[in-house]
Amino acid sequence: MEKIHMIGQRFGRLVVERYAGIKRRGKTNEANKLWQCKCDCGKLTFATTGDLRSGGRKSCGCLKKQGTTTTHGKSGTRLYRIYAGMKQRCYNPRSPKYPHYGGRGITICKEWLNDFMSFYNWSMSHGYADNLSIDRIDVNGNYEPSNCRWTTSKVQGNNTRVNHKVHFKGEIYTIAELSELLGIKYHVLQKRVIQGLTDDALLESISKFHKQ
Repeated sequence: MEKIHMIGQRFGRLVVERYAGIKRRGKTNEANKLWQCKCDCGKLTFATTGDLRSGGRKSCGCLKKQGTTTTHGKSGTRLYRIYAGMKQRCYNPRSPKYPHYGGRGITICKEWLNDFMSFYNWSMSHGYADNLSIDRIDVNGNYEPSNCRWTTSKVQGNNTRVNHKVHFKGEIYTIAELSELLGIKYHVLQKRVIQGLTDDALLESISKFHKQ
């Protein structure tokens, strides 16, 4: 299915023409699918799936010869670093975060995948600020306009798929919410939750201790 899906796709100046076999790299002898691509300049080149999807390969090399890899002039901005990181964790198997994103099938919509300015324009019109992070509303969904928002780290923490729910005085809280309510440091409370030490009396005792 991936062979068919990749053929015809554009990655920067490259358009995938055909599957070209397996390329092994590094000491681990890791297998990577290789593709023949045609560059807009007319030359043929080969690139792996990971390099294409992560943005590591955008041309046959002609972009570097021109002295630039981007034309939008924003490659040094925080927003571009967020964009590049998003692509790495979704499409680069060597990224430490890949198992939690690309490894789970999380992808980036075609509108954003190879067009930073499309992502940039959406971000600017949907509340981007330097103190906010991109968050997927459905943590099992993809990076796409209908499933993304710019939020604080607190909101993002409450939305994580591994977030624990804690019962306290008849109410249900996330660790982040209860941490703020009781004035207990997040990592201290998280440790107790993981250990199962979360009855009302114990939590109140911890709260008083950390407020002294």
